[in-house]
Amino acid sequence: MDLTEKYCRKCERLSPIHNFKSEHSYFCRDCHKEIAKMKKRKERNNGYMERKKQRRLYRQHNGTKIPRFTRKDRAAFLAKYPFCMICLSTKNLVADHCHTTHKIRAVLCSRCNTGLGIFLENTTLLQNAIAYLDYFREKPE
Repeated sequence: MDLTEKYCRKCERLSPIHNFKSEHSYFCRDCHKEIAKMKKRKERNNGYMERKKQRRLYRQHNGTKIPRFTRKDRAAFLAKYPFCMICLSTKNLVADHCHTTHKIRAVLCSRCNTGLGIFLENTTLLQNAIAYLDYFREKPE
């Protein structure tokens, strides 16, 4: 049986047989390219999930258990500390934790928490930043 046209399952059209990779293909060449692109994009995005999974497995293997901060814990923390412990803001509050012990320390706003992370939670770097700001502070005339 000699076919001249074939049905593509993706675009749902009849196309000439030469528009398919082989006579056994379910998709025309254009749809096949599109599917391959989507697959690549998905694999790239899944790389994040794969890295996250690897970190979890590493922690399990090394015996480091990361405590879970439940909604109930968060509500209790926010009731105890309804403001950022650094700038006293009441907006965008998050739980700050130690990156070595993984213990929850206190409540910070997301800006202060990010700032600590950028300074690698290093008090020397933070003191140097304070000295820098003090040195270049504009003096009132």
